[in-house]
Amino acid sequence: MEQINFGISYISSLLKNYGHTTRLAVLGSSRPKQSLSLLLRTIDQFAPDIVAFSAVATQYPFVEILAREVKKLHKDLYQVIGGPHVTLHPEQALEGTFNAVCLSEGEHALLELANSMRDGRDQHDICNFWFRTENGIVRNPTRPFLENLDELPFPDREMWCEWIKQAGHSRLSILLGRGCPFKCTYCSNHTLRQKASGKYVRFRSVPNILAEIKHLHQWFPFVTEYFLEVETFNVDKEWVRDLCNGLHEYNSTLPTRLTFGTNIRITRDADFNELFAACAKANITKFTVGLESGSERIRSEIMHRYYTNADVIEMARAARSHGCSFGFQNLIGLPTETEEDFRETVTLNRVCSPDWYWLSIFYPYPGTDLATKCIDMGLISGVLSTVKERAKPVISLPTFPLRRLRKCYFWFEYDVFRGKKPLYSLLVLVLVKKLFSVPAVYNAIFPLQRSFVFRIVEAAFKR
Repeated sequence: MEQINFGISYISSLLKNYGHTTRLAVLGSSRPKQSLSLLLRTIDQFAPDIVAFSAVATQYPFVEILAREVKKLHKDLYQVIGGPHVTLHPEQALEGTFNAVCLSEGEHALLELANSMRDGRDQHDICNFWFRTENGIVRNPTRPFLENLDELPFPDREMWCEWIKQAGHSRLSILLGRGCPFKCTYCSNHTLRQKASGKYVRFRSVPNILAEIKHLHQWFPFVTEYFLEVETFNVDKEWVRDLCNGLHEYNSTLPTRLTFGTNIRITRDADFNELFAACAKANITKFTVGLESGSERIRSEIMHRYYTNADVIEMARAARSHGCSFGFQNLIGLPTETEEDFRETVTLNRVCSPDWYWLSIFYPYPGTDLATKCIDMGLISGVLSTVKERAKPVISLPTFPLRRLRKCYFWFEYDVFRGKKPLYSLLVLVLVKKLFSVPAVYNAIFPLQRSFVFRIVEAAFKR
């Protein structure tokens, strides 16, 4: 439940509120034959009027193949697709099988489409949709971003239940808002905000958020940890203060307090003591932090993230002083990055000693400024592989040879935590990473993600 897709969950709940029925099919490119069989079986059982797909850039080719196979057996079945990738590249989707592409936010657009099809009305003038017709492509304008997120019903979690083992609920996620005020070059936010008018960065009201938490606590009383999902939690100080006060008051009514985690952004000269003091009062004690790179040059020149390593260290100190834990998101293999830049990332991780971490290899997602930069630098030619996305280099850097980059990726845990964690546990992680870099091994082990393989790795790292 922590990892449900909020976009389609909100769309489903709104459709249901207006008398429509929905059915979810979770597909995966690692199992193409099984996914196609599942999709066709679901269509036969549910008999939908619309099949609506959503896919990120690297999953789009897989989804397009599935849609083509569906069209062979169900020629007249209406197929639409939405999501960030086709919002940025709608022409690509309409060159293929899809009847329509949804740009930007999809809740009211898909509801209007479903209503028009149910009522037998023409749908080709619906905002946020581009349609493929006999007379060519109809390109409708986008409606403004939905400013009042409280208007939406809570996301449809019920449709996910058949896909999730109930006993596996460790925590739940709640979406607090939409949009990001920053313009990181490797992210799509800076281009998505240009696709519609109106306010892009929006937050739900505190009473609305608390109402959903109370609803979920009744539904899942055994879950005591929640992740407050939002691009950047610490953007609006007044809203943060009000939310922290509300969570504190709600927790005071419970026999066992709920624990919360969220995402924060490091900014220049921020008062992290004030932030963590308010959060600790609300029992928001776990924070995901996008460090990305320990090189100030890479952050500022390449990623447009403007803060110093001293700011990062101060954040870590303030978090620990208030009893909070944090994890770093690290990204390597960026354009112009050198092995010395990577060593700065290792050093900053060692100094701050995060409680957990992620390490990804840069992937130039289409439509982002950094992908365009890679093209201009001659780093991209042809179609990029999506195998082992963000765990395998797809561009070759003259400043950071591929062989060295892969070695740095494999040995990152060892370099950061040597002397701080048992040697055997660090070597286990290196071994597992190397095994998972072999596609045949990865495909064989992937279905066991939630089983013993990952539990062994997790236990080794925690030690």
